[in-house]
Amino acid sequence: MTAAGPYDRWPLGRGFERYYGFLGGDTHQYYPDLVRDNSQTEPEATPEQGYHLTPDLVNKAKAMIADAKQVAPDKPFFLYFAPGATHSPHHVPKQWADRYAGKFDAGWEAYRQRVFTRQRELGLLPATAELSAPDPDVADWETLPADERRLYARMMEVFAGFLEHTDHYIGELVQFLKDLHEYDNTVIMLVSDNGASAEGGPTGSVTEVRFFNNVADTVEEGLARIDEIGGPTVFNHFPWGWTHAGNTPFRRWKRETYRGGSSDPLIVTWPRGIAARGEVRSQYAHLIDMVPTVLEALRIDPPTSIGGVTQSPIEGVSFAHTFDDAAAPPGTSPSTSRCWATARSTTTGGAPYVLGRERRSPNPLTSSAT
Repeated sequence: MTAAGPYDRWPLGRGFERYYGFLGGDTHQYYPDLVRDNSQTEPEATPEQGYHLTPDLVNKAKAMIADAKQVAPDKPFFLYFAPGATHSPHHVPKQWADRYAGKFDAGWEAYRQRVFTRQRELGLLPATAELSAPDPDVADWETLPADERRLYARMMEVFAGFLEHTDHYIGELVQFLKDLHEYDNTVIMLVSDNGASAEGGPTGSVTEVRFFNNVADTVEEGLARIDEIGGPTVFNHFPWGWTHAGNTPFRRWKRETYRGGSSDPLIVTWPRGIAARGEVRSQYAHLIDMVPTVLEALRIDPPTSIGGVTQSPIEGVSFAHTFDDAAAPPGTSPSTSRCWATARSTTTGGAPYVLGRERRSPNPLTSSAT
């Protein structure tokens, strides 16, 4: 996949009419590798001029929607909005990170417990839910030197600011739909692609490329550059203590098959089509279920052929039936809903992990490993 092509796997080659964004992972939020349609392009401003990728993507998305509605006001539109946030590097203007100064000084264990309590209060988890055990790879916050706690707290402040910054600009996009009187009749699905990432390692990182070369960052370097964290001169990522806390109440993280790595919340809003407001649904669904859900909501049968090209059968199952029925059965088959049971069945570091663990169980069963 190069600037000279082939382009069949680029967005315009896969059915989109317009594209603006990045095609690779880990893109820089201040100096992103940008593509417009089938051509590489440069950011329209610099960090010193206030440039950041997220508002740039929002502005381009609004312009594309406006163009589409101006040309064909009655024609539906589909927008796939995929920011680099809150993927690493955790880049955000300092004033956003500073809003969270001191909020994480109590450490990741205290934060994890606070989040778990709040999740149950909000009904996101049942009252009988159990918090998974502390991870043996995560250091006890209270045993860390004061300088390390200061560094790690700042890294989380930056991430929290990054998340709020993202939320703010997604809100701008939603408000734009309201201004166009399109919001009530637009299905919006908001989901992450995986659980929180542990690529910052045990000490966090200000140069994450080291992770991909199996070279650990040092606390000393992080402390020396603590005031740069979140800015354009570093490629920062928080330590995996915050990763574990970010995946509350689950175990582990991205790149592993535990629920902390593979389970994500999904938010769906469609004011004209969903009567329920602010309710929780606990049915299991998969990303491949999103397309059949949209098709069912629009009362469209999946096409068998497009432009003379025979289409592969859709493998997902609609979950539209859960929109107005909290007690509805999940649409996924038992084999799909149990795909979580792929955790290692070997002994790693002396700890046995076995298949067949109940989905609601917070900890592995005790068993002989094979």
